[in-house]
Amino acid sequence: GYYRDKKEAMQAGRALFREERSLDLYDGILAFRMSGDYALLRHEPSWSDQYLPSDLPRPQRDVYFIDCGAYTGDTIELMTRADYRFRGLIAFGPDPMSYETLVTRYGQLDNAIFVPCAVSSRVAQVRFSSGHDAASALSESGSNMCQCVSLDMFAPSFPATFIKMDIEGAEPDAPEGPRKLISATPPHLAPSSTPPPAHLW
Repeated sequence: GYYRDKKEAMQAGRALFREERSLDLYDGILAFRMSGDYALLRHEPSWSDQYLPSDLPRPQRDVYFIDCGAYTGDTIELMTRADYRFRGLIAFGPDPMSYETLVTRYGQLDNAIFVPCAVSSRVAQVRFSSGHDAASALSESGSNMCQCVSLDMFAPSFPATFIKMDIEGAEPDAPEGPRKLISATPPHLAPSSTPPPAHLW
């Protein structure tokens, strides 16, 4: 029912895509969400290369990587296994439990900075729900407070070649934070979209 009066917004979102695979994927996701029929998801997700899919251009092997939503370092592990070398790495992880694991696993990497903050379009403190059985997320009902930073303010001269954002709940807002950084390089971008339907468009 949520989608019935959103046709104009969904069509405006669809108009942002230029090639058939993206259009097909977008249409399939919307069809699935409106019907609950998994058969309408025509592209099987691949978790092993979700941020480095084989059908898209990849960043150069010597990468300046910003990992927004680094969790326990799963994307760093994926990239290391794919033979990427970090010329520079900034990893953001606001959840204290995941952050501790992240630093324990990868704190010895050269040229790496680990930041126990979330990313946003501005510097602010927000409420946050720590994920034990589910993903951590920004949430007005969260029991923890979390510091947010803007990438443009935190790392204004970092020559990013790849930015990943898996930042449960902050996706519509956070890309405003690295506007100058994105304009200067521009890097490969890998944003993730979480369940709120409007995040898709």
